[in-house]
Amino acid sequence: MCTLKELITEQKKCIDGITDNQTLDAFSLDYCELLDDSKDEFVIERRKKCCDELKKMQKVDYDSRIKTAYESYCEAITYIDLKRLCDICAIHECRQKTPDFKICSGSECVYVEMKSLSFADGNMNYKKSQESALLANISKEEQIKKGNNIIWTERVVLPMAKNGHNTILIEQLKILYKKIVQNIKKEQFTNGNTILLIDLNQLGFGYCASDYVAIEKSYNGIGFSSGLLWTLAFANEHDKFFVPPEFEGKPNIEKNPIGFNGILIEYPELKGLLFAVGREPDARAFVGFYKYDDQDSNSVKIIQKVSSFYNDERNSYCFNVNEQFVPVRQIQL
Repeated sequence: MCTLKELITEQKKCIDGITDNQTLDAFSLDYCELLDDSKDEFVIERRKKCCDELKKMQKVDYDSRIKTAYESYCEAITYIDLKRLCDICAIHECRQKTPDFKICSGSECVYVEMKSLSFADGNMNYKKSQESALLANISKEEQIKKGNNIIWTERVVLPMAKNGHNTILIEQLKILYKKIVQNIKKEQFTNGNTILLIDLNQLGFGYCASDYVAIEKSYNGIGFSSGLLWTLAFANEHDKFFVPPEFEGKPNIEKNPIGFNGILIEYPELKGLLFAVGREPDARAFVGFYKYDDQDSNSVKIIQKVSSFYNDERNSYCFNVNEQFVPVRQIQL
């Protein structure tokens, strides 16, 4: 019987030198090996579900089953990571909508509902990425045949494109918000204190320290910009959004208000947000957000325990962010 690592390796070999698959690239072979070696019942079940979907996939064309496989994989690696940091158990699926995990802290339990976000525009941006990679590989082969000493190719990956066109930061923020809201099922929050955990690995967001605070020096070192993830958590629909200025004289503030309330404002039944960033076992981290008034709750204690960085709507932990900040928790595996 093939292991998950073998299946992923085989899928990657099938398209090597032809095209790429951005969802397939989000799988870590090191994590796959950890899942293959695990004896945990939940991990075994999720690994099997993942492998079953991978076996049904087409070899080259983008197949939406890879997204279903990634969701199972993502739940399994998140469970492994959190289990090393707290007392967590998986909640078995049933006819009723339930959260994915339960974390016990003292005499209280906190629930975790997990979602993994994929590219915008359905499968279109995945297919555009594959097409770009295919054309790049064709160009490379043609340049080799011509005897070129230097080979130059270009491939384009636009996870947040709409109708084939790239989007500006404020548009990407709104797309992210809409994708998260579309995945929220309020009946999954009825068990009690619930944290929503969002995996961002396919989208590439969350790697800048400035994303975690209300406003911070821009990634290009010029001016200031609003924190993307902080805004997703705490925005007021009437707030203005600070964008990284490209040059002196270009507006640093979007003309129109953001137009939505942050997740923790719009859904007060949620006790916190966790974002998962990073793909490898030694680089994956959680970034947490919660309301200031809940800081003494068990939910917040759990968020603080598992997060490399956390913040609230009053930006109380902005002093922990600087230009050298890297959101990585070293997890001993």
